[in-house]
Amino acid sequence: MGDVPSPCYALEESLLRRNLSLIAGVAKRLRAEIIVAFKAYALWRTFPIFRDFIHSSTASSVYEAQLGFEEMGALVHAFSPGYTEENFGVFQYYSGHIAFNSLSQLEQLHPQMQLRPGTGYGLRISPGYSVIEADP
Repeated sequence: MGDVPSPCYALEESLLRRNLSLIAGVAKRLRAEIIVAFKAYALWRTFPIFRDFIHSSTASSVYEAQLGFEEMGALVHAFSPGYTEENFGVFQYYSGHIAFNSLSQLEQLHPQMQLRPGTGYGLRISPGYSVIEADP
C-alpha cells in the first residue's frame, strides 16, 4: 500500500452502478425524481457515472451550483439561507429551481428574479418549527 496516496478515496464502481441502478428503478416505478445532495457525496469525479442514472443535484452555495451544472450537466435545485443580492444572479444562471428559506428572503430578492422557461421558484415553509432563530 506504499504507492497509494494518503488520504485517498476508494470506490468499487460496479457496486456504485448497481446501487444507482436500484435507485433509478425505484424512481421510475414511483415516477419520482432523485436528486443528489453534494453534502452527502463528495466524489465529484464519479458524476459521469451518476449522470447515467440520476439527472439532478442540489446546491446551497454558488460553488455547488456551478459544480452540479458543469459535472452533472443539468440545472440544479438551489436552496440557501445565504442568497445575497451579489450572488443571486449566479444561482439563477445554474439553477432550474430556487427555494427561498423565508418570506423576507423572497421579498428582498424578488426584484432580481429573472423568470425564464423551466425555472421554478418556491418558498420553504416549516410551520411552527425552527431550529434557529429567525429575523422577524
